[in-house]
Amino acid sequence: MPTPVLEERRVKPPVPLIPVVPAYRHVRQHTTDAFKNNRQRTTEPVQQHRRRFVLSVVAATSVPILLLVLLIVPRVLGVGLLPVGVPLLGADPTATISVTAQSKMLHDTYLLTASPQTLRADMTTRTIPDRFVQTSATASRSTATTGTESVAAVQATGTVLFTNSHGRLISVPAGETFTTTTNMQIQTTESVDVPPRQSGQNGSASTSAVAVSAGSVGNILANALITKCCNGLTVTNPSAFSGGIDASVVHVVAQQDIDNASSALSKQLQQQPLKQISQQLHPDDVIAGQPVYTTTVSSSSPVGTVTDSLTVHMTLSATAIVYNRNDARHVAAQLLSQQASQTLDSNYHLKDPPTMDASRVVETARNGIVYLSVSMHEVWMYVFSTQQIDKWKQNMRGATSVAAIAYLNQQPGVAAVQIHLPFGSDHLPASLDQIKVVLADK
Repeated sequence: MPTPVLEERRVKPPVPLIPVVPAYRHVRQHTTDAFKNNRQRTTEPVQQHRRRFVLSVVAATSVPILLLVLLIVPRVLGVGLLPVGVPLLGADPTATISVTAQSKMLHDTYLLTASPQTLRADMTTRTIPDRFVQTSATASRSTATTGTESVAAVQATGTVLFTNSHGRLISVPAGETFTTTTNMQIQTTESVDVPPRQSGQNGSASTSAVAVSAGSVGNILANALITKCCNGLTVTNPSAFSGGIDASVVHVVAQQDIDNASSALSKQLQQQPLKQISQQLHPDDVIAGQPVYTTTVSSSSPVGTVTDSLTVHMTLSATAIVYNRNDARHVAAQLLSQQASQTLDSNYHLKDPPTMDASRVVETARNGIVYLSVSMHEVWMYVFSTQQIDKWKQNMRGATSVAAIAYLNQQPGVAAVQIHLPFGSDHLPASLDQIKVVLADK
């Protein structure tokens, strides 16, 4: 620090004589002189203290500025004052290089054949096994008949007996009409020859007859007819007439009755076979398409039968073709891996297990053969060896970040690069131990 300059003390001129003043003015003048004298004595140390403070401040601010200049100017002008890659004093000397490996997604759809004749999945023939699953369910339903039919009146029928007390044969033609005691007319339907009386016995003969009026009114009682006719013959009805029915409207079985009962039974039964099929499935089994249903219907009475009710029986059989999802995935994954080995570099490795996107039934043929469309995708990741990484570090040491990034982007399997240099450095370290390569997932 420079030595402060001392001011030259000046000699005061002689004080002129002045008149005598009062005592209080003398005292005041004396005080002023004393103050001035004191001020002159303290001027030199204060100025020295100020100059020391200013120089200290200048020195404290000049050192950081000088260091920044030494750091920035060589970088801007391309002049290196320090060895390449040397960071600021105290900074972490490690450079971190993050490398993202390339990944390839492969996707394809394959046509596979599922067949009951295939015992195991086969990639070469692209076939997998399938099997039949069958089940059935039965139910019954009773219902009232809704069909109607008009029934005409029916004539009562019976027989009449002719008795001949004469000595000659008497013939009675068909169509002879007789009246009963209740005024019901009876008419013969066949002709008859009545033999004569012989050996003290009257001759007799019977023939069929009907009530002329249809309906239940013709159901006459026995011996309701007793009269004379036909040249002296006696005619009677030893037995009652029967079968006379009045006209009416009756219920009969209609086709709609059977159809309605069948429809209700089908809805009731349809879920049962599907549930039974599901119970027979193994883990990862898949039903190929929809089950095939077969329906058998029977009725207690055929259509047109006169009855007020009927019972319908239904048996619903279901047949499903089932294949295993793992078999389809296994064959499709093998095919896709084979494709990967033919199209990708050997450094690519499967990142995750292959995924089967979807499978659908293209066609169902006879004998349980099913054609399936199976879609697969998988991701392959480029894997760097230790030798590759060591070679990178050897070739990049001491290089700028721009040159290192350009170099890595030209290497096979590299998708992206990020470099973090030590603070205060614009080059990679020259030491391999201070270069750290981190592999990042894409």
